[in-house]
Amino acid sequence: MERFKNILLVTSQGEGQKTAFERAVGLANKNQGQLTILDMPDQIPDQKKHLLGKLLSKELDEVMVRDRDNYLESLIDPVREQLPIKIQTIKGESSHGIIKAVLQDNYDLVIKTSHPHHSFKTLLFGSTDMHLLRKCPCPVCIIKPGKKQNFQRIIAAVDIEPSSDDQKMDAFNLELMEIATELASYESSELYFVHAWLIFGEKMLETSRLDYKREKIEEWLKAQREELHIRQEEFKDKLLRLLEQKGLSNLQPQILAIEGVADDVIPRIALEKEADLIVMGTLGRRGLSGFFMGNTAENILTQINCSVLAIKPSWFVSPVTNK
Repeated sequence: MERFKNILLVTSQGEGQKTAFERAVGLANKNQGQLTILDMPDQIPDQKKHLLGKLLSKELDEVMVRDRDNYLESLIDPVREQLPIKIQTIKGESSHGIIKAVLQDNYDLVIKTSHPHHSFKTLLFGSTDMHLLRKCPCPVCIIKPGKKQNFQRIIAAVDIEPSSDDQKMDAFNLELMEIATELASYESSELYFVHAWLIFGEKMLETSRLDYKREKIEEWLKAQREELHIRQEEFKDKLLRLLEQKGLSNLQPQILAIEGVADDVIPRIALEKEADLIVMGTLGRRGLSGFFMGNTAENILTQINCSVLAIKPSWFVSPVTNK
């Protein structure tokens, strides 16, 4: 995981902060990198300040700040000698504030504990989490609160279907493969590469009015299957070469090519394998201000119940600016 040398840990007053901190410290130490804590402490809501009055609100705010400072110091003290840690504070949960910090100081990884959506408790990721996953230019790891110190099972979702720009997609897939294999080695995890595939047009053969074109459609479907098989074999070869180059031949990841749409396949396999982490791209369509998370990625994120490491392609442009 040597690519992650400048790590930003986003903390707040919620469950799971210690686990996220320990993971960030471990990565920074392993990579001889640096760690910054961006703290987002709770604030007294304006309507409550009105009820409490100016003097009591000020005293309460000072107590909250002091308690938060003491908490952060208790986190940092045990590792202060082995790793220099900077602390910054922003008021309230602000995805824009986090992304601006990333742009300003060129962080190469953001780590944050998930905050469930306030309106939908079944959704693991809150609004700040989702904004980061959509718009943050560097990889974002949103960690599910829990007691596990390591990711025991990792799923990496890959897309090897033909695209309008295979060269870009191949480069993006390679980056995702590198990150997933390095992380699995670091965590001593089981690793599964999952590819969801469909043969376009198969249902046409069930349409009676197209019977006269059956032979042509059969040829078309056969060509798709052959191309898919070739791409799957190419992916296996690339993975084997990568493992050899990285000295990770003992990792032995499994490749699961499963028929179906990714929105259904990825969450199902994550549940079946009891995955602790999904590594996935959040590549989407180009909008007026940059790239946005695609529907497939969005649908997957609303269904999973584990941590996620979201990777952006190198050509991603965040709609947030450092101004």
